[in-house]
Amino acid sequence: MSLDRQHAEIVRRDGENVVVRIEPSGEQGVLVDGAQLRGLAALAQVVAERAGDEASEALYEQLRELLVTYEEACGEPSRRARRAARPAPATPVPLTIASRVEGRDDRARVLEDIGGGAAALIVADGAGGQSGAAEAAELLVVAIAQVLGVSTGAAPPAPALAQLLRAIDRNMYAGRGALVGADSVSAEAGETTALLAICNGAEVWGASAGDSAAFVLEAGALRELTAEQQRRPFVGSGQAEPRPFGPVPLSGPLLVCSDGLHKYCARDVIARQLAQLADGTVDVRGCVDALVEAARVGATADWHDDVAVIVAVVDAQKSAPTT
Repeated sequence: MSLDRQHAEIVRRDGENVVVRIEPSGEQGVLVDGAQLRGLAALAQVVAERAGDEASEALYEQLRELLVTYEEACGEPSRRARRAARPAPATPVPLTIASRVEGRDDRARVLEDIGGGAAALIVADGAGGQSGAAEAAELLVVAIAQVLGVSTGAAPPAPALAQLLRAIDRNMYAGRGALVGADSVSAEAGETTALLAICNGAEVWGASAGDSAAFVLEAGALRELTAEQQRRPFVGSGQAEPRPFGPVPLSGPLLVCSDGLHKYCARDVIARQLAQLADGTVDVRGCVDALVEAARVGATADWHDDVAVIVAVVDAQKSAPTT
């Protein structure tokens, strides 16, 4: 449809979400749901930036114009104004990253270069006690990897990442595989946490839903980046509300993990392990292994949770190993 000379009016409000009727000139109006529109626009933006073909760019432009009209109808700040006010990204610096997963239902994935020298760190923890937990975690990381996995363009900002997770949540709940072309992933996936952190060595930002967590070592103490996230509903419920975080300066080693670590391992123990990485006592692989073992020690004798751990450190932050 043509998007020229649009008229828009609010039809109803559903909490923070607003449904708007948009009426292009000479055509029947359409109802636009803000949450769905933002999710689709975020996906289309990322795909267009990476694919670079005319069809993808045209789709994004159509959705972007719809979103601008929607936001203006709701009295929100212009998307163009927010984009113009966005600060220039920090210059990326080299990172060293290691990961480890123990158990069936957790996943950890690292995408080394998603554009602009940034890496994506993904952790998913399939909801325990539900069928399809492992499938949900796998579906999440595959979907994110498929969208972000091409090394062109700039890494998306935190709000776009939250919209990406929200769109994946809605698609998982609907049982659609449109985001993922992987036959090995079950359409009957359950629910999962979702933590997506983007790091360029100078800053870290991202989005999350559930109880997986991200921490930065700052002046010898842990700073939790995901403190404002909603623990429930999980991704796959169709009702998840991922929260963006950052960007914040990467002042020390970065930890992204499932609750199998931070639930069973005291924060001072985690901080001590990251400090040993920063001062060169251990390397990144040794730090990851030590954290996993610390989680096992903290668990009860007859039960320990699955665990997923990713640690990243700026090469310049690592001291020479002590002898």
